[in-house]
Amino acid sequence: MRNSAWVVALTCALTIWVLSTFASAQTETTSPAAGHFGAESPRHTFETFLNLRTELRDALEQYEAKRNATNARRPGLLLEEVIGLFDLSDIALAARPEAGLTAALSTLDLLERLEPVDLAALPGLAGDLDAMPASVRVPGTPIRLTRVENGVQRGQYLFDANTLQTVLRELRVLEIIETDAIVATPWSDRFSNLTGHLLPASIATSVPPALHEELKGTPLWKVVLLAMVAFVLVLSVALTKRLKLPVERSRLVIGLIWRARVPLAGLAALALFFWIARFQINVSGPFALSLAGIQTLSNAVLLAWMLWIMVHGVVDLIASRQGEMPSIDVNLIHLSGRIAALFAVIFVLATGAQALGLPVFSILAGLGIGGLAIALAIRPTFENLIGGFILYIDRPIRVGDFCSFGTLAGTVEQIGVRSTQVRALDRTLITVPNAQFADMQIINWAQCDMMLIKHRVGVRFETDPDTLRYVLAQLRRMFHAHPRIDNDTIRVRFVGLGDASQDLEIRVYALTREWNDFFAIQEDVLLRIAETVRAAGSDFAFPSQTMYMARDTAPNEAAADHARKQVSLWRHRRQLPFPTFSPDEIAEMEDTLAYPPLGSPDNRASEPDGVLPGSEPLSTEPPGAINETREEETRPGPASKLAASSTSSSSRTSEAAASDADRRA
Repeated sequence: MRNSAWVVALTCALTIWVLSTFASAQTETTSPAAGHFGAESPRHTFETFLNLRTELRDALEQYEAKRNATNARRPGLLLEEVIGLFDLSDIALAARPEAGLTAALSTLDLLERLEPVDLAALPGLAGDLDAMPASVRVPGTPIRLTRVENGVQRGQYLFDANTLQTVLRELRVLEIIETDAIVATPWSDRFSNLTGHLLPASIATSVPPALHEELKGTPLWKVVLLAMVAFVLVLSVALTKRLKLPVERSRLVIGLIWRARVPLAGLAALALFFWIARFQINVSGPFALSLAGIQTLSNAVLLAWMLWIMVHGVVDLIASRQGEMPSIDVNLIHLSGRIAALFAVIFVLATGAQALGLPVFSILAGLGIGGLAIALAIRPTFENLIGGFILYIDRPIRVGDFCSFGTLAGTVEQIGVRSTQVRALDRTLITVPNAQFADMQIINWAQCDMMLIKHRVGVRFETDPDTLRYVLAQLRRMFHAHPRIDNDTIRVRFVGLGDASQDLEIRVYALTREWNDFFAIQEDVLLRIAETVRAAGSDFAFPSQTMYMARDTAPNEAAADHARKQVSLWRHRRQLPFPTFSPDEIAEMEDTLAYPPLGSPDNRASEPDGVLPGSEPLSTEPPGAINETREEETRPGPASKLAASSTSSSSRTSEAAASDADRRA
């Protein structure tokens, strides 16, 4: 229950702040309420103003007689209507409420010092509206009423935009002259000493006289009281960071609110502070204008902070559930979240600056050639940003993949907004701009399903053709029997006569995706190749010149004779394995070798696909099924079909030849 109360309290505070922000963010002032005649002509506007003055005086007397919430609300509503009669379009959005209040009270003070105005001297609606002047001066005053040409109040007559400066200047002149028309208690002083219904009326009279001095239009005792309120609220916000939530934060709403509890508490404290300042302590004058600017700036900063935290919170939540959405890349989510949070923060801060009177959006709209120059200057940044998105969307590489690019190679550690970081084989960190990296030819080793073993072996020229055939056949047997070699990719061929050797080319694929395992398989294969060549009575050639000073020792004649006899026996039995073995022989040989060799501590007869210790994977992604069972391969590929067709054709040709020989016999 306690945790739910916290969530509800923070949510309510955020709602109050949002409502107050929208209320203060109106770009146009509201029109006067119905029943006060309106502002369709200069006479109606000024008559409405005088009407509101009378009602405002009565409302203040009722409030002073009985201080309650109902009586306290009415003067504020009437003042809002009075402010609606002033043209405040030239004043910054954040300062309009306080500037309008100052203009309204100053105008009321000025009219109390002057002779009553003859309303009949002001143009009304009796005449032609098109012939009505655009601006009219109120007789006997420096005040002008001007028709609004744009906006929601178009066609209405409002107090001129220069009214505040004109009235204040006239009031200073009157104070110097000290006319007898000065009222006992000006409107500005009445509102300056007024407090909300939650504060006792005696508080203004109980403070020392020195605290009645004004600081920018607000009594010092109000400034001191407001400072004490600010200290308590700041301390409360600071304590929210130390709070602990003893419940599960996996729910989206609770988790986001808890992560952003400090800026949320700051927004709530800020809304409460300015509610107390305006409606209870009731600050006024230039001091209130300063507070309005502080409120707008603080709201923008706290809101930007809250959005930054919440966007990152949503990104982290989505990333934590990536297993449920395998098609979404975690790093792309983080990159998109950072960009979205950055744009949100910039927009909020720009809106706050616009409300303070800085023409941010106008400057951006009017950049023109300067904007083109800026765009050209930041073009590489945008190229790298787009390159990062291409790397995430096209996925030539992912974080954790081992890849080669240009003359470099390494494991991808991070794909950022501007650059990609790759950890090289020597453990140095390579930083490549995204735009450049996306245009490179990238070899992604992590995406290979098998790894190539390719070597050219040169045997001595003394090796006769049958011995060479025997070596080739035995090598093919060995590869077909090897459990970690893909049978469909075995190619062992006599490819050429070199300067010092007869060249055999070996190209097979190891069933692995891991470097250490690959080199272990390759090492085993090379050792078996050496054993096979020497067991056939041949040896490896070497590029050198030999000067024979004595009779050369011939190779092992007995072994060579055995090889020739074996080939002769194959030929007699029509089992010569050229160009390939028969399917029955391949099936008989498959996976019959022990690997790793018997006697090795890594030998696992029951686990032919086991990975050796000390793995060095190409990717952090799960490798999946590396050595799939041959039963799953129900449909042979084109190469297998071609080999089977060739073998079948050879068999039919041999059978036909045998039948012809029998008939001739």
